[in-house]
Amino acid sequence: MTLLIDNFRKALRGERVDNDLFIPIFIWLSGYEQNIEKFQLINKRIFNVKRKVLISELAYSNNCNSFIKYPKVKKEDEKLDFFYKDVCKYFGWTRRELRINLQLLDLGELKETIAKLFAYDNKERRIIGLAKFGGITNVRNKSV
Repeated sequence: MTLLIDNFRKALRGERVDNDLFIPIFIWLSGYEQNIEKFQLINKRIFNVKRKVLISELAYSNNCNSFIKYPKVKKEDEKLDFFYKDVCKYFGWTRRELRINLQLLDLGELKETIAKLFAYDNKERRIIGLAKFGGITNVRNKSV
């Protein structure tokens, strides 16, 4: 594995890589968007041209960049954890199913429904972004 990494570093510096490790290095470097056009030209000729020529062509095109931005994962807010648990209970979903279907749900309308069904107090309503509940709070003490 260290031989492969050393050859990968060579390719980034613009040096010639080993003949046996050309294909894995070529695959690793071809993932960057700006390298696609250059590597397609090499890829079309990979079986028709001697590999030494392709290695030289890879070495002389010294502007190889292999660092691709890794997609960031959206972190769920821990304050809203109780809300997501209640949404899972409401639909009968697991947490994974909720993550899949979260893009399809209209959370604006769903927040009010969940808040009423699970009897959220004003503190919980404020956390999920709803206004305070203005209804009757002490029904037991009122005489009819």
